[in-house]
Amino acid sequence: MKKIVLYFTLLTFSLYSCHTDYKSKIDNALQNGYDELAINYLNKAIEEAPTLEYLYMRANCQMRIGKYENALRDYTRLLQYSSTEMQEIDSYINISKDSIVNINSIYENQLSAYYHLGRIDSAENKLIQLSSYFDYYHLYGQKDYWNGLIAKEKGNMGDAYCYFLNATKEGYTKALAELKEIAKNTGRPSEIPLEIGPAGIELQFTDGTKWGFGKQLKEIQKPIKVEKKRIIVDYVREYILMNFLNKNALKYIPGMRNKEKQAASVCLAYMHNKIIRIIKLPNSKQLTNTLLEKYNVCLNDYTLPDKPLILDVWVLKYQNTQGEKTCELYLI
Repeated sequence: MKKIVLYFTLLTFSLYSCHTDYKSKIDNALQNGYDELAINYLNKAIEEAPTLEYLYMRANCQMRIGKYENALRDYTRLLQYSSTEMQEIDSYINISKDSIVNINSIYENQLSAYYHLGRIDSAENKLIQLSSYFDYYHLYGQKDYWNGLIAKEKGNMGDAYCYFLNATKEGYTKALAELKEIAKNTGRPSEIPLEIGPAGIELQFTDGTKWGFGKQLKEIQKPIKVEKKRIIVDYVREYILMNFLNKNALKYIPGMRNKEKQAASVCLAYMHNKIIRIIKLPNSKQLTNTLLEKYNVCLNDYTLPDKPLILDVWVLKYQNTQGEKTCELYLI
């Protein structure tokens, strides 16, 4: 009887030691960057005792060495351990049944694998599955980056450019190289346009005169001057938002007194790498859709124009008692 007890004790110890030995070998290989060696140990460990942790580790190793099909098989196997309902919950709140395994990283690695294998439709579907996660955690740059890669693979360079532009502005650094590559190949701007800070900037008009723009002057009630001017912009993107004209525009711009119920869209224009917002008056004939498309860098068929875009604008000029200046621009 004692011999039997001793036998089972030794057997249990042996199996435990073997399992522990695999783990230490796997950890050591991973710490030293030997993914292929780690996979060999993981194969043996999984054959002996398949755990979620080992499957997850092996799949991630496969991703790093470019064996995407193998990785996808492991990720699919991992997801089979959770119900569909549980997967949806896990994806949203960033947990899983096994604390070592991150469901969201599985989804994103699946997305990456599909992309590298050229299975763009599958990548796009996986991105849709991840969208609620990206939005919930405000990972907009990451989401735009993947949208940009997919658009690029589909040949939609305008869409890709602006996705990468937005991702870069959100601080997702991986997007910058993609942005610059498209800019180099298509003639689009390679610099990131900047929002105007609270200090504002100085605008120069085609007649050589200058005036402040973008500075907030709280005590100002009405413009000190309303003038017609021309400005040169490098490019435009689109009309955004739909707003009604403010009281000063209705009162001081000729022909606008009875336009309070008509919507006026806002054009995003770019001047010396700064974002300038110009309000389009309801009766404006400038920047037709055809012309807007010609200068819109986010359109897929964009080509670099021969000359800059000159716009006629009403300028409502403001100045406070300290001499600080700002203005509003309205597309005539």
